[in-house]
Amino acid sequence: MKALDNVALKIGVKPINFLLLLIGFVVAFMGLNAYYQTQLQYRQNDSQQSHQFQAQLTTNLLQAKVAALQSTLKAVATSTTSLSAYGGGLIEQSELLGHFPGANKVCVAASNITQPQQSDCLSVSFATVNSIRLATEKGMAPIAVMQVGTEQAHLLLAHRLIDGFQQVSGVLLVSYPASYIQELLPNSVASNAYIELQQGTKRITNVTSRGNSAFKQASPFIQQPLEGTYWRLAYWSSSTYTDTTLPWAVLLMIFGSLLVCWLLRDAWAFYLLKLDSKTLCQQINDLKADKMKPEYHLTHRALDDVKDDVRSIAYEKKVAKPSQKEVASVSPEVQEIEEAEPQHVDEALFGSYDIRETNAVALDPASAKLIGAAIGSEAKDQGQQSLVVARDERHVSEQLAQAMIEGIVSSGCDVTDIGAVASPLFYFACEKLGIPSGVMVTTSQSLSPVTTIKCVLNKRALTEDALRGLYTRIEEQKLQVGNGHTQSKVVTDDYMSSLTDNVSVGRPLRIVIDCGNTITSLIAPKLFKTLGCDVIELNCELGAAMSYPANPSEASNLDLLLLKVRENEAELGIAFDSDGDRLAVVDAAGEILNADRLMVLLAQSVLVEDPQATILYDVKSTSLIEEVTSRAGGKAVISPSGYAVVKNKAYGVEAKLAGEYAGHIFFSDRWFGFEDAFYAAARLLEFLANDPLERAPSEVFAALPKRYATEEILVDIGDNDCAQFVVELQTQAEFSGAQLKNIDGLRVEYPDSWGVIRVSNTQQRLSLRFEATNEQALENIKQQFRQQMLQIKPTLGLSF
Repeated sequence: MKALDNVALKIGVKPINFLLLLIGFVVAFMGLNAYYQTQLQYRQNDSQQSHQFQAQLTTNLLQAKVAALQSTLKAVATSTTSLSAYGGGLIEQSELLGHFPGANKVCVAASNITQPQQSDCLSVSFATVNSIRLATEKGMAPIAVMQVGTEQAHLLLAHRLIDGFQQVSGVLLVSYPASYIQELLPNSVASNAYIELQQGTKRITNVTSRGNSAFKQASPFIQQPLEGTYWRLAYWSSSTYTDTTLPWAVLLMIFGSLLVCWLLRDAWAFYLLKLDSKTLCQQINDLKADKMKPEYHLTHRALDDVKDDVRSIAYEKKVAKPSQKEVASVSPEVQEIEEAEPQHVDEALFGSYDIRETNAVALDPASAKLIGAAIGSEAKDQGQQSLVVARDERHVSEQLAQAMIEGIVSSGCDVTDIGAVASPLFYFACEKLGIPSGVMVTTSQSLSPVTTIKCVLNKRALTEDALRGLYTRIEEQKLQVGNGHTQSKVVTDDYMSSLTDNVSVGRPLRIVIDCGNTITSLIAPKLFKTLGCDVIELNCELGAAMSYPANPSEASNLDLLLLKVRENEAELGIAFDSDGDRLAVVDAAGEILNADRLMVLLAQSVLVEDPQATILYDVKSTSLIEEVTSRAGGKAVISPSGYAVVKNKAYGVEAKLAGEYAGHIFFSDRWFGFEDAFYAAARLLEFLANDPLERAPSEVFAALPKRYATEEILVDIGDNDCAQFVVELQTQAEFSGAQLKNIDGLRVEYPDSWGVIRVSNTQQRLSLRFEATNEQALENIKQQFRQQMLQIKPTLGLSF
């Protein structure tokens, strides 16, 4: 019996379950396959020829109508050489309507239109821009229905115009109303048939249909692409499905086999469960006797939590009860010193937008407790009675969070502890639980892992002045005294359901996710699988070693992600930072889409729904954000860098979307307005999967206007007086013909380029970045900055 127990524990439940289920499925498959193969052969022999003829006839009639439209379009476009775009935009040509019966608009567009725009003649969307480009390059664009499913849906034809010098002078656009599409289908369809005119290949859209939709019960009898369009004709008939009934003998064989397999599986699982029960009882007995073993093997993973809880009780018991030898070895004087709590914290911990360790000063539990008492006191002064407390997965964070909780409740504030979660779930908890204030103990990996404390009061992130106020409150001992209460909450499931209900990914994208073996590993893979994606996991083992930091703003940290995207033939890769509030994206072509260029795409998705939306971006971000927003009719607002500054300013200007180059992105469009890399990635996937032209992500990224840009450049000026250097540059530098913005340091903008210099928020160094429309303009703006900086301090060592 002992030998059988050992074998059962070694084998476990999964292999046996798999073997039994496999046997059942093989038997079921063999019976079903034999029956269906026979039935399919009969049906195919009887009806294939007649239905093939009907389907092909319908396809030929529709193809003929498409050819007639294209022939008319080509004839008008090649004979009307006097038309031109007159310098740009769209010009209505109502006199040509007579050539196109049923059309409602005839326009001439400039061939160099690259961005959506509004016109009295025709509204230009991204899909329309693509048709103009294809017509310019190939002569005629494929026919397509634009803005499917909206009130603005229309059929669009596009053909280029050639002037007397054989140059493209514009593009002739002909728009037909949505009702015209129905006229393209044959007037009569067989009574036993149903046809659909479909657009797209990956995400199929039904443009129009005729016939009896009851026949659409299986795959279509034929799916025929239509030449010169984005369409295909799908044809169903009464014979494309047959209600067949399995013989009773086959049913009995299937159900009998599965029943036997299930009973065997259940008996084995029950046997293993009894063994696990004995193991847990033994662990509890060992706990009582203070003889806990290092490991207790269980076959049911669901019971691991029970095993871990027992181990935790043993640990707490050991910590709470020191040995007599340990007590005796500590003198009364030393005990008194240990019990005395410090009343001061190091000023260097209080940064520009969080409380952060430095190279010289580490956060310890005593300091964390004082900081918690100060935050609780400040919260009470602002009328807040409760705080949410969260942390990442590290042991040091657990210690610091517990110390902060002690400090908070000592001020009289209540605490809701949500445990180890990624930062977005902390902010979500503040919204969902109706507690607009809280603290998060986490890590930052800008250069090397350092512990940080993020503070939120009344939905506003605490920045430099407010953080200094906490330090002053501690130094002046203005700490309230009370007896707050604590409770625990779990918010992961609520967050998952809220996000997946909010976002709809139209097709299953194949993606690689790099979680850096951090707290994001606990939610990101499951989240994106729930959204319907095919997820390849990279560095998703919590706590495992990493060869590079989880910092997606550094391009070198994305090399392995790029490799995995290519190896797995994925469409894109997404890298998250250590606590899930920053991200970067790479595509199958090997391109890195930094957060500011990602903002360009996300801004488009927001502006489609709300053309007057406010979009906020920081001084280090691409000027494309402002260009795209302005063209759509929205309002672009520039902000100083720093996630807390951007977040607070976004609340102030009611921005629907905000973001910064470092990777923090804030959505208040359909979401709550806090920084959330998971939600930003989900909205990107929704945008890509629902692309009206069904382009691959790399094609969508490639369609963005080209810009030449540097990464963030950090310059050490030696004397640590970076702020004074920037002030001198603001007052003394001369950038002729440029627009100067002193929002955060100095941003110099020319029509073809821009550059920015500011003081880094996390280091005593200068931060610079440059962008231009071409390589020469990029070199020019860099050269101007070099000259101006060296005039102020000739000894600077500049690497750009």
